[in-house]
Amino acid sequence: MAIRSKSKAGAAKPTKPAKPVQIVNPAMPKAMAAAVALQSGAASPAPSSMEIWDIYQAALQAQRRGELDAAREGYIKVLAVQPEDFDVLHMLGVLETQRKNMPEALSRLTHALRLDPDNPAVHNNLGVALCGLGRHAEGIAEMHHALALDPEFADACCNVARALCDSGKAAESLPYFERAVTLEPDVADMHFQRAVVLDKLQHREQALLSYDRVVELNPGHAEAHCRRGHLLSYAKRFKDSLISYERAIAANPQYAEAHCNRGNVLRLLGHLPEALVSLDRAVELQAQIAPAHRIRGLVLTGLGRHQEALACFDKALSLQPQFADAINDRGNTLRLLGRYDEALREQDRAIGLMPSGSGAHANRAVVLMDLGRPQEALDSINRAIQYAPQSAEFWNLHGNALQALNRHAESAASYGRALELQPGFGQAEFNISMCALIRGEFGRGWPLYEARWRTGQRLGWIKFRRPQWKGEKTDGRLLVWGEQGIGDQIFHLSMLDSLFKRISHQQTTLAVTPRLLPLVQRSFPGISFVPLSRATRVPCDVQIPLGSIGGLVRRSWHDFPTQRKSYLIVDEERVDALRKRLDRGDGKLVVGLSWLSRAEHYGELKSVGLNDLKPLLQLPGVKFVDLQYGDTTAEREELRRRSGIDVQRLPDVDTFNDVDGLAALIRACDLVVTTSNTTAHLAGAVGAPTLLMLPFASGRHWYWHEEREDSPWYPSMRLFRQRQVGEWGDIIARVRDAVAARIAEAS
Repeated sequence: MAIRSKSKAGAAKPTKPAKPVQIVNPAMPKAMAAAVALQSGAASPAPSSMEIWDIYQAALQAQRRGELDAAREGYIKVLAVQPEDFDVLHMLGVLETQRKNMPEALSRLTHALRLDPDNPAVHNNLGVALCGLGRHAEGIAEMHHALALDPEFADACCNVARALCDSGKAAESLPYFERAVTLEPDVADMHFQRAVVLDKLQHREQALLSYDRVVELNPGHAEAHCRRGHLLSYAKRFKDSLISYERAIAANPQYAEAHCNRGNVLRLLGHLPEALVSLDRAVELQAQIAPAHRIRGLVLTGLGRHQEALACFDKALSLQPQFADAINDRGNTLRLLGRYDEALREQDRAIGLMPSGSGAHANRAVVLMDLGRPQEALDSINRAIQYAPQSAEFWNLHGNALQALNRHAESAASYGRALELQPGFGQAEFNISMCALIRGEFGRGWPLYEARWRTGQRLGWIKFRRPQWKGEKTDGRLLVWGEQGIGDQIFHLSMLDSLFKRISHQQTTLAVTPRLLPLVQRSFPGISFVPLSRATRVPCDVQIPLGSIGGLVRRSWHDFPTQRKSYLIVDEERVDALRKRLDRGDGKLVVGLSWLSRAEHYGELKSVGLNDLKPLLQLPGVKFVDLQYGDTTAEREELRRRSGIDVQRLPDVDTFNDVDGLAALIRACDLVVTTSNTTAHLAGAVGAPTLLMLPFASGRHWYWHEEREDSPWYPSMRLFRQRQVGEWGDIIARVRDAVAARIAEAS
């Protein structure tokens, strides 16, 4: 609390411990007044009086410089000669308050008050001392007495306000701060204290204006710049916030909190390497700041340095063991490492420490979604929304949980709520498009599908100088380019023929993943082809991503061709050669098999273990061929060792890099059984009879639609859906029956 002295002869300005005391025209002790009178001519001053005068002056100067021990020694020497001097007693009481020696301050100020009962400055400073002893009610009463004696005593107003704040009455303090800054509008400290209270009461706009006034009056007020930066960050004005933190650091380069907050804003702006530099400086200046270690961990997580991030969260927790946010963040990082069970335990621990912490409930929901437990995830996100009903992010996650439960209409409503709270929220718009497209509402879904560029997902966005083609009549050259994964590129190529009804082959160049080039060059004669990496070098007048074609040529079910056929053409000579190798004259049905998705998101939910397929693999009269991309040696060897079942792998067909060879191998099989992955798209595109195993909801793409057993995109495909989340046993049994029926037909 600020110490204020306003004596009749002059005023001692406020001071804080360890800073020079500013005292203006202190009243001269009575004994020294007599000495001055003698010096003027009536009689020669006694040497002892002049010595006392010098001692007093030296004590005042020492107090100004913040040398409180020296000042106290001087005042004590003066009081030894003149024990009843009011001004010396008052200044000594102020000094003891500065030294936090409140009992001694109380004694000296009470003594001074007996000598001058109506002095407002003494009542004010006595109130400060009483508050320092925890006796706030008595202290506030003394300050009110000071205001009764001097209604324009701004310092007393300020001290009443601070005393009310310290006793938990921040709202009651505000009128006193308002009165103080009205009385002394040019004192930066008063505006600062008012701003702190406004900030505490969450009157953020008013607080920001007060901090603006502080830095206007005192541009070097580092703490005001720092607190101003925090308010701007809260308002998501991150660039302005960054400027405030940098001004705080310019005013005080050793200000660890400002370095920490600057690092956090840089993180939010996506400048992660620069953020790390600021946070390193913060922990270098003050290694015991737990929030700095926590934010440093968030930056390292964003940089993909997850193990280092865990070490940062652990350091934060060693400094502050009950730091719920750090525990929550640690759980998120464990999730990114695929350690879902540990992540869930951390989220539960964070919730135990902070039950109303909406972020921990929301993050728990994300982990549960990863674990394929959408109903529990929905319960968790409902609790998060209970504590933060205005969070667009939480409503978006609520929609995700409902979508994972196949409740698409309800999920669309949740995404709509997210958009109401945050207009232009790209992820919510994109998710609404998913709800519409999965239900075949193409007219509504395709326009919103363009929001995929604003979702923050790592799409293959390429910047072109030429505009995107919207389907208008054009005689110019068109570039079509694949911005998504190889499976999605294969899927969107199904609409290319419809596109050529609007623009000629000769005017079109197709840029795709290089692995697809041999297959698509054979399939679409008359088109120019380039690898995707060379797309920006293609001379064109307009361009369009493959994923945007649907909005032009599949706007309703009526736009689907009535005569559906395969659209990728395999190398028939290679098919014949492979078929001869697979057919050993034993009459067995050749079934191609793919069981894994290696997609970054939901890949695990779309995958089944090879050993889990044993009921299918034990069917007599079937020869199984490995179509799975990637090295499957370990799984096949384990299956052979445990069950004696052999899944044949053709070593000369690279199922990952040689997509043309994989397409030929698929066509060489009598039947394909696969999960939702690139193999599924390739089998559908080349017209191979295919049995597709789909997860319940999470990981099931929109183009498999709802509850239908056929595919409008791939006519040779039959769909089998999980009836419960994560339940593969039933779906495998139904696929086994379908394969058995095919064997019977062949017989």
